Amino acid sequence: MRHAVWLTDLRFDFCYEDETNPDLLARYEEFLEHVLEVDPAVVLLGGDTAVSSRLAFCLKHLARVLQPRPVYFVLGNEDFWDSSIATVRREVSELCTHHAGLRYLSAATEPVALTKVIGLVGHDGWPDGRFAKNDMATSALPQDYERIGEFRAADKSGRWQLLNTLGDESAEHLRRLLSKAVERFQVVLLLTHVPPWLELAPHAMTRQYHNDHCASRSAGEAICSVMQTAPRCRLIVLCSHLHGEAEYHPLPNIVALSENPSRGYPCIMRTIDLAESYEELSKEFFA
Repeated sequence: MRHAVWLTDLRFDFCYEDETNPDLLARYEEFLEHVLEVDPAVVLLGGDTAVSSRLAFCLKHLARVLQPRPVYFVLGNEDFWDSSIATVRREVSELCTHHAGLRYLSAATEPVALTKVIGLVGHDGWPDGRFAKNDMATSALPQDYERIGEFRAADKSGRWQLLNTLGDESAEHLRRLLSKAVERFQVVLLLTHVPPWLELAPHAMTRQYHNDHCASRSAGEAICSVMQTAPRCRLIVLCSHLHGEAEYHPLPNIVALSENPSRGYPCIMRTIDLAESYEELSKEFFA
């Protein structure tokens, strides 16, 4: 059987930094062995893999263990911690030029053909602040503001503008590649870290952060604008970020899935059968 596995929020650096906890390291190694037993054709990695200082090591380790399977990935906000967004994206793109098994979707210029029927697009994503209940009102500030260079260097107004800019950047990338994908494929998988719709966010998180850092309105609008032009195409959106399990259908031909990964207990979020026909996938995800 040819299938893809979706993994996300692994934070592999936990087990390698805490070498005094052999149980934790063993748990992660057993997880990778389980992934190999499942024997996927493709691995989809949804971000928050490791903080910046350990990210390259962990990506290379994953690629080495999982080879020859390609690992298509996006980055989460925690992957940028203790560095900057520009630096980490540049370093990761360079890493991919030396490791053929690693494919950074945010740097892609064309959709990926997983099969003749199924395509793949993706981007890191970023909460754009546009779901906020009132301007710049946040009861709890995320660690991003202290641990990511661009946010640390900005004042309150600058952080708000940066949220908008990063959200718009993601939305434009997804709009451009998804427009190409719906012309070529009957089913498209979209991998991102940040939910494009607030409906995927756990209520506790929207209450804590006043919606500011929960989802990307600009990305959701871009995705819907494309999919409205291709009603026969089916889109499956895979995201996480807020650690809550949810399913949302913003349009009849879109299903968005968010999962609740548990730190220190990695697992496969979902397995997608790439051998299924358009009709079978539609029945599985859109029935």
